[in-house]
Amino acid sequence: MHLYRKGCAKRDSWAGKWPQVAAQQRSTADRAARTLTARTYRTVGTRRSTRSVWAEKEAGSSPLLGLHAEPARVDGVLLHAQSFTIFFHVDAAFGGFVLPFLQKLGYQIPEWDFSVKNVNSITADPHKMGLGIIPTGGLLLRDRSILNRIGFEIPYLAGENKKHFHIIGTRPGGTVIAFWAILKHLGINGFERIIKDCMENTYYLRYRITEIDGIKLATEPLMNIVGLTLENGDNISKLEEELRKRNWMLGKFINFNLIRIVLMPHIKQEHLSDFIDDLEEILRKLKIT
Repeated sequence: MHLYRKGCAKRDSWAGKWPQVAAQQRSTADRAARTLTARTYRTVGTRRSTRSVWAEKEAGSSPLLGLHAEPARVDGVLLHAQSFTIFFHVDAAFGGFVLPFLQKLGYQIPEWDFSVKNVNSITADPHKMGLGIIPTGGLLLRDRSILNRIGFEIPYLAGENKKHFHIIGTRPGGTVIAFWAILKHLGINGFERIIKDCMENTYYLRYRITEIDGIKLATEPLMNIVGLTLENGDNISKLEEELRKRNWMLGKFINFNLIRIVLMPHIKQEHLSDFIDDLEEILRKLKIT
C-alpha cells in the first residue's frame, strides 16, 4: 500500500492520468485499487492480453504502479514486465501452501516464488490450504525494509513500544496462535502427506471426468483444483444450477464458462464417486452428450 501511495503522490505530473495496477481475476486487487485511487487493468498472464498495458507504460500514457499475478501466470506476466521497475506481487493465497509441497513431491512446477528475481511479495493464506481458522492471512516480502514504511507504533500499551505491521488497531490473535499450533503439529512432512492425498483425489476426479461424454477438463490441473466445462461450448450455468439443487456448491466462472472443483483435504474418493454419479445423471437429464 505504501508503494502505491508513493506512486499516487506523483499524479500531478501525470496530467490527470489515472495510475494502473495490472491484475488478474482477483477481487482483492480491485479493492486495493479502489482504496488507492488507481485503476485495475485486467490480464490473464498471456502475451496477447498484456501487450496493451506494456505499450501504454512505454508510451507514458498511463502510469503502472504494480503487478498482481497468480503463481501459474508469473511467467506470462513477466514476459513483458521484466524490463520495468515495477512492484510485482504474486497472489498465492491458495497455492502458497500447495506448490512448495508439490515441488518436494517431485512435481514439475513453473517458477513462481522468490526464485523469480522480479517477484517482490507473495501472499499465502493459512486459512485455505494451511488448514487455519478464518481469517488468517500471510504476506511474504523479499525486502524486509518495506515493513518499516508500513508499520506503526503504539507507545502507551503494556509490553513495550513495539511496531505493529497492520492497518488495524485492536485485533484478535487467536487465529495466529491456532495456525502456529497447526504448523507445530503437522510440520513439513504432515503438510506433504496432505498435499499428496489431495493430488491423488485430483487425478482420480480428472480421470473420471475424461470418461464422461459431453464434458471435458477446462485445462490440465496444476494443483488440487479441477475445472470442467461442456464439450459443445454451451453455457455452463444450467449444469451448475442442477448440481446446486443436489447440494454440490461449486464455483462458477461465467467469464471462462467453467465450473471449479477444489479438492480440499476433507474430500474423500467416495465423495467424488457420488459427485460423478450425480453429474452423469444430470447430463442425461439435460441431454448433454
